[in-house]
Amino acid sequence: MKTPTRNHLGIFRNILSPWPWLLALLLAGLCCGPAPASASNAVAGMQDGWTVGAGDAILLTAAKAQQMTNGGAKWVRVNFRLNGHSTWDSTILAAYDQVVANCRGAGLTIIGLVNNEGWPGAQRDWNQHNNECAGGTGDNTYIQNYVNNAVLVLATRYHANSQVTYWEIWNEPDVWTSSNPASCPGNLNGIGGSYVYPSNFAWMLRRAYEGFKLNNLVNAKVISGGLLCADFTGTCDDSGRVYLTAAYTKGKALAGWETIKTTYGFYPIDGWGQHVYVVGCCRLDDPALLTQAPFLSGSALYKFYLDCFYNGAVAADGNSSKKVFVTEWGWSTPPGGRSQTDQAYNIGVACGVYNTTAYIGAMTYFTVHDNSAAGLYYGLRLEDDTAKISWGTYCTNEGGSSCSAPPPPGDVVVTFDDRADGALNGSYSGLDWGSGVWAVGGPFAGITTKNAFLNTGSSSPATGRISGGTGGAFLLKSLLASANSRWTITLNDNNGQTFSKTINKNVAATLTTGWTLPSSWVDVTSSVGWNGVIDNVTYSR
Repeated sequence: MKTPTRNHLGIFRNILSPWPWLLALLLAGLCCGPAPASASNAVAGMQDGWTVGAGDAILLTAAKAQQMTNGGAKWVRVNFRLNGHSTWDSTILAAYDQVVANCRGAGLTIIGLVNNEGWPGAQRDWNQHNNECAGGTGDNTYIQNYVNNAVLVLATRYHANSQVTYWEIWNEPDVWTSSNPASCPGNLNGIGGSYVYPSNFAWMLRRAYEGFKLNNLVNAKVISGGLLCADFTGTCDDSGRVYLTAAYTKGKALAGWETIKTTYGFYPIDGWGQHVYVVGCCRLDDPALLTQAPFLSGSALYKFYLDCFYNGAVAADGNSSKKVFVTEWGWSTPPGGRSQTDQAYNIGVACGVYNTTAYIGAMTYFTVHDNSAAGLYYGLRLEDDTAKISWGTYCTNEGGSSCSAPPPPGDVVVTFDDRADGALNGSYSGLDWGSGVWAVGGPFAGITTKNAFLNTGSSSPATGRISGGTGGAFLLKSLLASANSRWTITLNDNNGQTFSKTINKNVAATLTTGWTLPSSWVDVTSSVGWNGVIDNVTYSR
């Protein structure tokens, strides 16, 4: 048998390491024996490339978010890109409001990535005043603006109700594609990739972490941008720990990390990001793997690189309670390359490792669908949404409900259980609830969960509007309704569709509209004003 090598298939890139000649796969846009099926695993996640596309179109729709959930995902990684805008203006924010609502409506916990696509600038800007070559402290104007005008703007906007609490600062800061940064090239833009000198990265992390604290974003957490783990030499230094250790060293010496720890009790990282792309050659059970370092195969080989990174992080930080967030991992099936069967096998092994490793905070598989235009074939599904074999493997291991066939465009069921009592304004679960029209309250009149009501005081009757918002027209299918006295609820929309029902006191009734046309808006009229409540608002697009 030909001895396998661990080079990835496809485009190659360089990374700063003790071996500057090493090459690794350049992932565009960001950037095993199957384990027993689990009922639900809290670490499993997915991502599917850009979430907002040309013209600020919503790419991560409610149906796609639900597809991830059906496949076993509990987490989703969302890259917050300016998408051609120069700042985080109301238009681009509204688009991401819808993405966030779609993900939360599907029950997904969001890891928000903010990288160089989230604030305008060039590689020379974010690497200004680096210590490694320029002798500076590592801080610069770009980093300050990136944190103040992107990271904090987004974290503040999505802090309410913990819409997004995990923020990944940068993407693969250790990856370069052209000039080795260790050679101190005169043209910093010539380094290529998303590379940031460790001294600059230390300031990114410090400013983000401190900004969260000073702005009372009590739930916001800093995840250090995913570091590439690719098995160049079969040693622990392949795991990303070399760069991470350098960032800690520069942070403690130059970026005030010791002061941050004295003030807040921790160094400015809540979780360590890693991107795991190993054993690109073959199946994890290939016997030839045992003939080359680290002389392991199967789950032991895969976990070796996770352990190396975690142990290196703990050694640098001193806190073993922090977790590793593997925000990218996977195997590709390029034309003429790895088979779907072998991809599925490796994914099954990896899932087994993630599901049994206590220090894993989350793992988000890259990616749900193939993207042939970008030369990326890592998908669990083909571009036409046909499930690969690996979809069933991942889904089964992670407790998904749709492990073979693609789900139909899913209904969205709006519940209010994750909302604090009080006003319900703006975008929520893919719909626009207006301003000062609706509110959320606790169990009432036979509905045993949180619900929404017209925020009109004692006025009767009362009418409130629900609009499609940035997601566009929606087909209202049903809702649960009740009141503390006999009442009538009436629905009508912009198409002239109507529905009306009289319901007895304290009877929680499911009302099915029977409508066939999507609505731009729906008016809800309660004959008893705010004493009529609704829940389980079910719609599709």
